[in-house]
Amino acid sequence: MATDKMVTLATYSYEKAIILKNILEQEGIKVVVENISRQQPLISSGVRLCVEEKDLPHALQLIDSTTSISQENVCKKKRNPVVLVPVDFSEYSSKACEVGFHYAKKRNFSVVILNSYIGHNYSGSLPLDFNRKDPSGIIERFKNKGKRAKEQMLEFKKTIENDIAESKLPNVPFKCEVLEGIPETAILEYAKNSEPELIVMGTRGKHKKEQDLIGSVTAEVLDSVKFPMFVIPEGIAITDTGQMKSIIFYCNLEQQDLLSLDVFIQHFDAANVTISLIHVINKREKFVTERMNAMYEYCNNQYPQTKFKYKLFDETDFLNNFELFLKQNEIEMVVIPNKKRNIFTRLFNPSIAHRILFHTDIPMLVVPIK
Repeated sequence: MATDKMVTLATYSYEKAIILKNILEQEGIKVVVENISRQQPLISSGVRLCVEEKDLPHALQLIDSTTSISQENVCKKKRNPVVLVPVDFSEYSSKACEVGFHYAKKRNFSVVILNSYIGHNYSGSLPLDFNRKDPSGIIERFKNKGKRAKEQMLEFKKTIENDIAESKLPNVPFKCEVLEGIPETAILEYAKNSEPELIVMGTRGKHKKEQDLIGSVTAEVLDSVKFPMFVIPEGIAITDTGQMKSIIFYCNLEQQDLLSLDVFIQHFDAANVTISLIHVINKREKFVTERMNAMYEYCNNQYPQTKFKYKLFDETDFLNNFELFLKQNEIEMVVIPNKKRNIFTRLFNPSIAHRILFHTDIPMLVVPIK
């Protein structure tokens, strides 16, 4: 009987490799430790950790969690899985809520609907009509903002309950939260504490998004979130993510792509789905075609129930060519492994996720990577 192909997971010091080998083998993963000093004499120390190709996504997940886990997290009780849906009570927030409820129903998750408002403690500037003789007036105004936010959430909750009663929404457990704070900060902090399986956020259409390039809450959360995030533009006729049959997966052509792809496969039903692997070539890259071919072959072997194809784009006029590709292939969603980026990087060298977010109208799943 032929054995599965062995692939390199990573290189480590001998001591760390042995620790990780024990962890992986406890999960039933076959591990081989190889000395690499003979093949690569420039490396003074270290060993290669190899696993069977079929076990690579699971092994990456285990190592990723092992390297970041603390003793506090080990003792922490496992939370019930939730879908987090931040809202501002707009129409596109309602669409995000609809998608979030259907997603939660399929996986027996609960839903948290979150709204935040900027109160007195979080206001960085005074209003133009501020009256120095009556500073209590501004405080009262902020209190009214909090009161209004809670009233809107109560109205929103009643609408959700009515939609469930009329079978417009699936019946899943849900709760509503209203927090004082800057929206993107409040969302990220709540996500950090609740560890959602998925964050679902609505966003404006591309022409409106271009008007608030800096201030988009969705964009700010996208750049810092540590959990999978599903972004739905307004006007998109989508309810059930399981109905999507044509998807793009953006490849960085790095090992973390394999982990991100596996996260997508776990979160969304990829059976009988066509996934187009794409990459934007920059001038500094080497062996792009060879690396993409390797990624393509790996995906075909690892996920035989899914059809794969690939496309390489040049940086020149990428967005126009990308939009044309979306139309020609009837793409219904884009999946992007996304690295955390600061505001200066976003302004002068925006990520693929940002460029797609602001210049196209297509649902996007962002999988954070280190």
